[in-house]
Amino acid sequence: MLRQGARDTHGHRTAARDEAAALCAALDWLTSAQCEEVAQVYVHHRLELTRRMLRTTVARAEQLRGTYEARYASLRPDLLKRHAAAAR
Repeated sequence: MLRQGARDTHGHRTAARDEAAALCAALDWLTSAQCEEVAQVYVHHRLELTRRMLRTTVARAEQLRGTYEARYASLRPDLLKRHAAAAR
C-alpha cells in the first residue's frame, strides 16, 4: 500500500511537471527563469489541488462506508430470520 502511494505521488508530480512544461511551451515569450518559476508555482498548486481532491474523496468514501455498514447492520437480522424460516 505504501509503495503504491509513493508511485501515485510520483505519478501526480510527473503529470504536474508535464502540464507545467506544456504551459511554458505555450507561453513562449517567458524567459527561462520565468518559465522555471511558473513551472514551480504550477506544480505546487497542482499538487495541492490533487491532495485536496483526494482527501475529499477519502472522506466521502468513509462517510458512504459508514452509511452502508449501518444499513447492512439494520437489514441483516431480518435477512437471517428469513433465511432461517426458509430453511425449515
